[in-house]
Amino acid sequence: MAKTFYFHGLGVGLGGVVTRPFQQLIDSRAATSLPITGGKASASSGKHAVPDLKDPECAGLPEVVTIESALTEITGTLDNDGVYRTRVAASVTGLNVLGIVTADSVVADLLSEHYPGENEPRISVSGSTITNLQVQGQPVTVDFDDALFNNLNTYNAFKNEFDRNPTFKKDIRRRFLWGDLQPDEVPACLKEQYAFTEKQKSLPEAKGIVPCSVVKGASGKSSFQTYRHVLVIPDFGVLFLGELLMEKDARTLTMMRFKLGSPVEGDLTVASGGANGSTWP
Repeated sequence: MAKTFYFHGLGVGLGGVVTRPFQQLIDSRAATSLPITGGKASASSGKHAVPDLKDPECAGLPEVVTIESALTEITGTLDNDGVYRTRVAASVTGLNVLGIVTADSVVADLLSEHYPGENEPRISVSGSTITNLQVQGQPVTVDFDDALFNNLNTYNAFKNEFDRNPTFKKDIRRRFLWGDLQPDEVPACLKEQYAFTEKQKSLPEAKGIVPCSVVKGASGKSSFQTYRHVLVIPDFGVLFLGELLMEKDARTLTMMRFKLGSPVEGDLTVASGGANGSTWP
């Protein structure tokens, strides 16, 4: 019996929830998914604000987030070389969160490739970018590392390098806030997770997920604390940059995840996509 390939791809420009000083489930912008048969899916959104201050019922509320536009495009194809490819691109322009964090554009880009005879997909994140990120009006330099996940573009390739190369293992544990760190090198919001990851001898997998990031670090003159890809911003909250959830046959990339803490509370996702796919039987 011939094998059947089932495609899987999804993306969203902006989504999340606000819990204080008002409660609102954000109507996700440019959210779409790919049919299991492959093909093409796209969604777009124009200017959007949360809350909508044009609504009289929202008068006096703080404007939590605004965007100029959002776009998600996904394709699933069987190409002439016999490779099943899933391409996911999710982007947001004109991002403004509470007037504190801004960016001209945020782009998540994923490519999943299933080659004949290979048991797991090769997944790339090249092309994922954040343009003109600023915190409190000051530029923030973001150090991306596409090469790491392009060179080790399968789960087993990454795991084997981690298990067999002590230097690589130590570097990666520190880089992704998994272990080998001093107490002041771990943000308070990740203390509980760190207590789990530092004890793991191999990849810190839980429920099939290994948390990574395509960002090595960030720097700027504004008054935030940097913990690799995590920015802790006073009187604002926490910004996670380039989060990559690695699974054996899938990746989920979220370019910006906000955990707002004070005076506004909530969780925001900006430019996120997921890709995998599999054959059966």
